Amino acid sequence: MPMSAAELEDLKNKLAASRQKELNFGLSFASKPEQSAMLIHRTLKPEKLEKDAKKIAGSPKVACGTVKCKGKLVMLTCFNAPPSTAAKRLKAFLKFATGDSMKIQIMDSGGNVLESEDDGEQNEAPGAPSVAAKTPDPATPDDKVAKKLNAILKKLTPKIKAAVIKNPRARDPIRKLLQAIKTAGTDGDAASGKKRLIQLGKVLARVGAD
Repeated sequence: MPMSAAELEDLKNKLAASRQKELNFGLSFASKPEQSAMLIHRTLKPEKLEKDAKKIAGSPKVACGTVKCKGKLVMLTCFNAPPSTAAKRLKAFLKFATGDSMKIQIMDSGGNVLESEDDGEQNEAPGAPSVAAKTPDPATPDDKVAKKLNAILKKLTPKIKAAVIKNPRARDPIRKLLQAIKTAGTDGDAASGKKRLIQLGKVLARVGAD
């Protein structure tokens, strides 16, 4: 069954709140956007939210983790493997739920981008030649910072996963540092990204020494 009007209103409010603070989410994709469900909460565990969303949507295509919004960009960090085409499905669902066309970025727990869905590709008129495809714009400084930080995080992914397995209590501080690094990349703040990477390295070293 679809989400109630009260649940949809709460979803809008929580998405707005996630602009200030990363929140937990659980979602379930049904065959139609209006039948899907996404629940966001400040304190309930993502796994609990996923289970509740599945009850609403009645679909096994689920995901859970944390959500952070920046403008119209919705960034999900998934603790489990998200369903295929999750970004496209979420974009369609949020268009139904909020009335807004959002940009979507789906990441794994290591901060690697798995999928993204951007308005830019869909705003071109059908049949119009793509100038961008022929003459791509050079990467902006912000893009370069984000790519560099993502490349470093990708190399650290095995160590991050090993650290979380070895010491589950390290999961929360590591997750917060990863989000801070990703935010620094989005903002083009190389100094902040470098600082957080150093902090992350110290956490990983400390866990490895335990």
